[in-house]
This record gives sequence, structure tokens and C-alpha cells, in this order.
Amino acid sequence: MNEIEHCFEYPHDRTSDGSLKWAFPSPWLPENVTKRPIPLWIADMDFISPPAVNQALGRMAEHGIYGYTDAPESLREALAGWQYTHHQWAVKTQWMLHSPGIVSALNLTIQTFSAPGDGVMMLMPVYGPFHDSVGLNQRRVVPVELELVGQDYVLDIEKFEAAITPDVKIFILSNPHNPIGKVWSREELLLLGECCLRNNILVIADEIHQDLVINSQVKYLPFASLCAEFSDISITCTAPSKTFNLAGLQTSTLIISNPQLRQRLHQHYVACGLERPNIAGIIACEAAYRNGEPWLNALLSTLRDNLRQLDLILKDSGMQRCGGDALYLAWIDCRRLQQVDLKHFFLEKSDVWIEPGTHFGRGGDGFIRLNYATSRTLLTSALRQMVTAT
Repeated sequence: MNEIEHCFEYPHDRTSDGSLKWAFPSPWLPENVTKRPIPLWIADMDFISPPAVNQALGRMAEHGIYGYTDAPESLREALAGWQYTHHQWAVKTQWMLHSPGIVSALNLTIQTFSAPGDGVMMLMPVYGPFHDSVGLNQRRVVPVELELVGQDYVLDIEKFEAAITPDVKIFILSNPHNPIGKVWSREELLLLGECCLRNNILVIADEIHQDLVINSQVKYLPFASLCAEFSDISITCTAPSKTFNLAGLQTSTLIISNPQLRQRLHQHYVACGLERPNIAGIIACEAAYRNGEPWLNALLSTLRDNLRQLDLILKDSGMQRCGGDALYLAWIDCRRLQQVDLKHFFLEKSDVWIEPGTHFGRGGDGFIRLNYATSRTLLTSALRQMVTAT
């Protein structure tokens, strides 16, 4: 077994490393949960990060000096090279701003480009911190619910445009879409972008899952890559954290071709004291983008195998997976179970900790999001316990 295969082959113990996912007892769990459940909730993976990343961090630790840092040009070049090679998107290094994370980027962007009371649009069900960030900043969530047709979600552009009012300043796009795993087509992105252009709406494109397309028959397209006009009205959020399992290193990159938008946002980062990146984060990020592709290929193979296992076990169970062309997160329809609180149901009946669909806003009732980026042994045990409980 080589060092990359070792990253995925065995269950790796995370119970003593401060992992939020594996913490027990946890403030995220009800008090009556008295033993550690199998955690398939939050979006990080139970896999060892790429050897190239671990080696780079080892060299950093051996050097032993952790002073103030800035993102080197070599990191920007590595990121630009990754975008071009993997997504055919030619970005310039001067377009980049670095951020501790995408949720903080959402908050700062909302603060910079809207005022209290303004509307922020999003397609639902969607990643919970989208609506949390809007509400915490005293803006108004403008939800547009996607329609579930069979097992796929469909965009109604007329419904989207009808929801726009003069105070809507921002549209947050999840691409690919968390939690449903939808990879937006060129036609859908063009419809959304043209609508935002007509209505002078800034697009924040959260594209953190861009490298995690599970269905090889579909293709992810960066929103800003479609045309110069879309690039000019958008801020693209990227990070190595989902692709390479680096969330704890708190590093992400915003790609902004419009110099006025970039300067305004940079000034807000400076005002908040957030313009300096984490030294470990930038070292890991560059190593991943330069040398992480073999590991990513092995990851995608593992995830595809895990998803086939998930579908096999859930067959005829009363639970059915929807969407799922991207992400390592399965969006599962549990409406046949007729349970009001799915999180508590699966905790109590199967000792499995999932993320309830209610955390994702409109259209989430009766659904769960399940993280299948874990060892096959653990995933199989959890799924069988869930099926037995139903």
C-alpha cells in the first residue's frame, strides 16, 4: 500500500485531536445523548490530507519560525494554475484576496456591499451560514425555493426574477450547490447572471466544492468564467479546505477581477484586521495546489465507491438520495418516515449524527444531509443502523 492509499484505507482516530466533528460530549448534541454517535454531519473528511501537504507542514515545523506572513506570489501562481488546468479559467494573480475562510468572506462582503435592511437572494435549500450571515448583519433573506422534480432540482428563472425588489443588492450562488449537490449548467448560470446584470445585483459565488464533482458526466463551470460581464459583477470564493481536507487551517481566496470591488473589500478586511493569512494555511494551500492532484484523484475514486455503497444500502429503505452530482454530502429524502425531528430520530434510534434538512431553509423539511467522506467500514455501519431504525 502506498502513502496515498493509506490516507483512505483505514478508519483514522480523530477523537483526541480537537475535532469539532468528533467532539463528545458536544454542545451541538442534546444532553440526553450519552454515548458517542457516528458523526456524519459537518462537512469535513475522515481522511488524511495529501502527503505533499503534510510534508510541507513538516518542513515548516522543522524550520520553527512562525512570524507574520503574507501570501507569496508563488501561492497565487499555484492557485491560478490550478484554476486554469482544472477548470479552464484564466485568472490573474492580482485579482486575488486572501481570507481566513469563506463564511467570514460572506459576512465581510455583505457588510461592504449592502446596508442594513437590504435584500440578499439565495436559492434554497442552501448552506445554513448563508442565511445566518444575512440575518446576523441585519439584512433580509430573499429565498427562492428550487423545485424538486423526480430526484433532481430545477431552477425557475421567472420565479427568481419575480423575487427581486429594488432593495436586493446581492445574490449568493452556491456552485456546486450545497446541500443538494447540483452542478449548475452553462444555461442555468447564464440565466442567473443575465438576471443579475439587468438588476444591478452583485453575485457572491461560493465555489468551495468546485473540485468535488462526483458524476463524471457533468462539468462544473466557474460563474465568472462565462463572460467578462459576469466576472465584473462577481466575487468568487475558493478554498483548498473541502478539496484537500484543510478546514482547520483557515485559508481561502477570493477572486475579484473588478478593481473597484476588490479595493473596497480589501479596505474592509484591513479595517477588521483580517488581511494577513495564516502561515500554515498558505504553505498547505500552495503544496496542495502544486502537488495534490494524485491524492485528489484517489479521493474522487473513494467517494464514488462510497456513494455506490450508500445507494445500495438505502435501496428499498424508504430513504432516497436526491441530486448528488457533486460534494461528498448526500441529500436524502426521508419524508416517508414522517418524523418531525430527523436529527433526534437518527441519534436515538441508530446512534448516527446527521445534519437535518431544516438547517438549510425552505425545502429542507423531511430531508437530511449525510457526509459520506469517511471509511467504508464506518459508513456501512452507520447506514445499516439507519436502515434498521426505519
